[in-house]
Amino acid sequence: WPYFTLILKGGYYEWIPQFNDEGKKICEFRMWRGPGHFRFCPANSFHRIELKPDVTAWTLFMPGLQKKDWGFLVKNKWIQHEQYFKNRKEIKNAKLG
Repeated sequence: WPYFTLILKGGYYEWIPQFNDEGKKICEFRMWRGPGHFRFCPANSFHRIELKPDVTAWTLFMPGLQKKDWGFLVKNKWIQHEQYFKNRKEIKNAKLG
């Protein structure tokens, strides 16, 4: 879904992937998002968040209408979130077994 976000306190690094014309990720940009940063993201955008050590982040997150399910980008492939967590659990259990 699309969303708006406003950073109220602290902050985080936001990693934003860039894709070529074939949809393959070619690089990522890291940008610091601090207090007062306001951003709109469309439903088809990707990003990941990285916290600075010893810095918390307080944000106001305002989702729009859900247009599709959410998930993760893994090796240039979108994976629905429930499947992603199921796969992670299976890998973890295999390592413990």
